[in-house]
Amino acid sequence: MRSRLRIPKLGGPGHRLGYGEIPLTACYEWIGRPAPELGLRAQAEWYARDCLLVHAFHFHRINSALLYDVSNSYYHSPWGTTGLLSRYPALVPRPSYVALATVTQVLDGARVVGSVPTGSLSLYAMEFETSQGRTYALWTPRGTRQVTFRFAGDTELAMIDLWGRERRMATRGAAVEFSAGTAPVFVRSPLAVRSIAAGAWS
Repeated sequence: MRSRLRIPKLGGPGHRLGYGEIPLTACYEWIGRPAPELGLRAQAEWYARDCLLVHAFHFHRINSALLYDVSNSYYHSPWGTTGLLSRYPALVPRPSYVALATVTQVLDGARVVGSVPTGSLSLYAMEFETSQGRTYALWTPRGTRQVTFRFAGDTELAMIDLWGRERRMATRGAAVEFSAGTAPVFVRSPLAVRSIAAGAWS
């Protein structure tokens, strides 16, 4: 069973002024993921998860981060250190630069199918249709979780981590097990998954 996330109907000023249903979207300052407070790795993971949530709610824009940190006093604001690169003149790429490059490459041209039930409220799974078959994104808000994918028959999968590293896997008895954590992992399959089950948590 797939559960497609639906945009709530908004009865605000747009309705009263005759604009009809206004789709939900985000401005450029909808989030602040400052590197000094979060740390570089957590910043990268949060940006990737933000992108997946934006897809889930069908936002028109995906506004994730500044390209690079600001170089004036605004640097000390909640958004001044949210860049994918350090501030001018160094412009050193951060882990978040790599993470968003991976998300962009994996989900380029993807269509959201919906969320996939996992039997757990702390293991998230989203399904996408891409030119390379089905792609599943999985992550947890904290810790790691064992995951079992089940298919109608045996198949070969590609697992891509947040840093773009790809690993090939094959099912055994139409199932495959791996672990998911706070960094989203992407699983590509020529077949649609029949079920995703959450296992042990740590």
